[in-house]
Amino acid sequence: MDRFRDAAFVSSSAALAVLDDEGRILDANAAFCQVTGRRRDDLLGMPALNAVPAAPWQTSVRRFDGCVVLTLAPPRQLAESETRLRAIFENTFEFIGLLAPDGTVIEVNRTALAFIGHDDISQVAGMHFADTPWWRHVPEARAALRAAIEVAAKGEFSRFEAAHHGPDGTRVVVDFSLLPVRDDSGRVVYLIPEGRDITQRKAAEEALFAAKREAEAASHAKSQFLATVSHELRTPLNAVIGFSEAIQAEIFGPMGNSRYAEYVGLIHSAGGLLRDLIEDILDVARVETGEAPLSEDEFDPVALLRSTARLIEAKANSRKVLLTVDLPAGLPQMMGDSLRIRQVVLNLLSNAVKFTPEGGSATLMAGVSADGLEIVVADTGIGISPKDVENVWRPFFQADSTLARRYGGTGLGLALVRHFVEAHGGTIALDSAPGQGTTVRVTLPSARLRVPANDLAQRPAQA
Repeated sequence: MDRFRDAAFVSSSAALAVLDDEGRILDANAAFCQVTGRRRDDLLGMPALNAVPAAPWQTSVRRFDGCVVLTLAPPRQLAESETRLRAIFENTFEFIGLLAPDGTVIEVNRTALAFIGHDDISQVAGMHFADTPWWRHVPEARAALRAAIEVAAKGEFSRFEAAHHGPDGTRVVVDFSLLPVRDDSGRVVYLIPEGRDITQRKAAEEALFAAKREAEAASHAKSQFLATVSHELRTPLNAVIGFSEAIQAEIFGPMGNSRYAEYVGLIHSAGGLLRDLIEDILDVARVETGEAPLSEDEFDPVALLRSTARLIEAKANSRKVLLTVDLPAGLPQMMGDSLRIRQVVLNLLSNAVKFTPEGGSATLMAGVSADGLEIVVADTGIGISPKDVENVWRPFFQADSTLARRYGGTGLGLALVRHFVEAHGGTIALDSAPGQGTTVRVTLPSARLRVPANDLAQRPAQA
């Protein structure tokens, strides 16, 4: 008996039972249990004649290695049908098996075995399904499986999702179900486990949800932008309309009054704000439609940076922010779109001054490193929350709408800055913390310098 109870007996697809000299069953393999519709424990000690199903099953008895072996075989027609069903069972891409009502493994297909790196049913046959390699590494799913087996054993269909790991460690999401199978008396005799790999579907769903969230965030940002830009447009427009009406009505007397000259200056300033705002909006539209090509010209970066800083001096002085420009002499000429580079620096300096409280400072620095020309704008301002650092590059984004109302702005500037820097083949990095100020470092590639960076003895910009 001990010599006979080996893997060949357990895993054989033939229905085999070992009998004693009186014809009682001493042992039975999974196939015999399946054919007779009985559990192995129920078969032990039973007279074989009582266990053998009615025709068309055929029986044969032979002696093997000192044991009496009973074989149940279907007639040829049934055998051919079984072969066809076996071919379907083994070659489906889904994980399919057969369990006893208590969860013991009777049969599984090759797809399921391959998933755990096995090729022989004997390696898992007779084990409780929850203790097999499919479930060992997922404690939560094992608990769900044991509960599902209890439910299915009572005759109810059960279904849930579980994450598994294949032989290569890849995470796979499986839609798993247990279907109870009843005999003619209504008793549950088998459970059919079935698993479908839904990893790609879940990934697609997650991508869809992420896209939906992103779209909702973009919609909210644009709604906030419209509210902000309405305010931004209304302020200079009110000035333009109000002062022009005052001049038109000559409320201070004839046109020669000095107050009119002051109003003309205010109208000019308000008109400039409107023009800049509209240009930002148009630039965003051009970028999104791919209609913002760079012009290539040679320019002096020192001259460009100094002249740009001078445009911010009045604003810095009015806000009592110390503006410092620290530029080395002899920086090489460079190729690029000087208008866009000026726009980049102007936006960064404007933000640095805007978000720095009275008595603070903003600094513009530049230098050459092995990576290229580095431009650094640092301030001692209010800083940015870590959760918002990456979002500030998104068009229309405002970290705090109350700050937008307090400081002004549309949330377009940094999105344009990043686009124009990357369009030049450069990179931009932002380092900030609430109350600790902000440092932005722009690096334009050395290929754009008229003299290679490695041939220069310039120091890089320091924050």
